[in-house]
Amino acid sequence: MSTPYQLQNDLTEEQLQAWLALPEIAVDTELHGLRLGRDQVLLVQVGDHLGNVALVRTEQLVEGAADHVGAGLRFDQPLFL
Repeated sequence: MSTPYQLQNDLTEEQLQAWLALPEIAVDTELHGLRLGRDQVLLVQVGDHLGNVALVRTEQLVEGAADHVGAGLRFDQPLFL
């Protein structure tokens, strides 16, 4: 049986702190189109090896993104596309 996940407007402080403490997490995005520099991010999915998952709608991320999901995070490993 599938777990029903709830959409959130942002990560909770508890989620953020828990994921910052882990050596790695999974992050996936859903875009409004296929051009990263042009198209709006609609959904950010974050998860870990413990089964914790957050689905964050990004309506508010276009303006003031520094105050929302992922602000200040850095990636220690290069991302390959």
